[in-house]
Amino acid sequence: MSDINILENNVVELCRDLIKIDTTNYGNNDSVGENLAAEYVSEFLNSLKIQNQIIGPDQKRCSVLARIEGSSKELPDLVLHGHLDVVPVEKDKWTKDAFAADIDKDMLWGRGAVDMKNGNAMILGSISHLIKEGWKPKRNITIAMFADEEAGGQYGSHFAVNNYGEYFENATEAVGEVGGFSHTLSNGIRLYLIETAQKGIAWMKLTAKGTAGHGSMINSDNAISKISKAIDSIANHKFPITLKDSVTHLLQETATAKFIESVELHANLNIDPKYADQQLRTTVTLPHGVGKSVRIAVLTNEANFNEASEAGADIVGSQDLIDDISQGNINFDLLIATPDMMPKLAKLGRVLGPKGLMPSPKSGTVSTTLTETLSDFKKGKFEYKADKTGVVHVSFGKANFSKNQLMENLSSLYKSIEQNRPSGVKGKYFKSLFICSSMGPSIQLDLNAFD
Repeated sequence: MSDINILENNVVELCRDLIKIDTTNYGNNDSVGENLAAEYVSEFLNSLKIQNQIIGPDQKRCSVLARIEGSSKELPDLVLHGHLDVVPVEKDKWTKDAFAADIDKDMLWGRGAVDMKNGNAMILGSISHLIKEGWKPKRNITIAMFADEEAGGQYGSHFAVNNYGEYFENATEAVGEVGGFSHTLSNGIRLYLIETAQKGIAWMKLTAKGTAGHGSMINSDNAISKISKAIDSIANHKFPITLKDSVTHLLQETATAKFIESVELHANLNIDPKYADQQLRTTVTLPHGVGKSVRIAVLTNEANFNEASEAGADIVGSQDLIDDISQGNINFDLLIATPDMMPKLAKLGRVLGPKGLMPSPKSGTVSTTLTETLSDFKKGKFEYKADKTGVVHVSFGKANFSKNQLMENLSSLYKSIEQNRPSGVKGKYFKSLFICSSMGPSIQLDLNAFD
């Protein structure tokens, strides 16, 4: 049996043992208690000779803190944390005993198998495996298994930080819980995502003042009306979009190809493009371009040749350009045409259409103002559209762009998609948003950050 199989089996058994210990947390300090689970974890750490202690405000609400000394005193500490409690079980919705930890069809069943006794088992199993191989970390590691996470942490993490702050004061990073659910690829490989940030809670207190009065009298200075309007304004306010440093860093660090990779947005929309009123095809100019020079050809009559050339066209032609295209000589990225040339170009629709090069008024590539049109496209204006499945695939920069450049481009692109919402869309428009580098893994964005 390989080392990885041994590790996996150990993690499964650790998880089963933890699931079998009922640590249900009903909230408001109404709990079965985490003490038995804390004792189990403490004994396991003792077997590895890892210094640890059980802490808590009373004998039931127990957490475990442990310390592994690192070899470097210069590096900041790392915290590996989990929680021992689980949410209540609605027995009528379970087909198996929630605390039996049964294995059926290669799946482990039980309360905590996902949140998060599985994660606790992964932490303990991995640390055990590494220590038995003689591993010593470079930096100090704090292992924390908290009580009361499911009900706010007052009797768990809050108690630990307030009373045992020395375990956390030098830490700059912490790893805990899952980074979303796993994804299984078509080749059977399972990916476990890394979640680098979450939206948090910003508590605020609203106070409204009004004129007191009797309920039988009309009162235009009503405090309740004022505070209701304030709450409605907050709920409908569109907060600015931000890319956290960790997301930008992950995006750029996973762009490991030998060339400078593009950064892409993949937006899954609630549209069915087979219907005319649910199609999306438009243009956008991003503040910082996409980091790509565009070779532009202009199809027009001879009277406009000088204007097109002076405005920056790379290729200018009339019938000769049509002949080149018909012979398969397409050495341009974008074709702009004046309206009088469109009838002559119609026969090449089968050649240009599949390549996305057929000029159209909607995309701005059929124009009578060549100087202005060329200027826009040279500055980075480009066309995008939803594919037949309703997904927009579009580049919004390069991996070597700064965080602010990527953020401003992404924000502009999102607003463009939103503002060009097809008239036939019913209900929610965006299903999901992902960004990635050309060769890197995808990173899912929180839709709430854009709403």
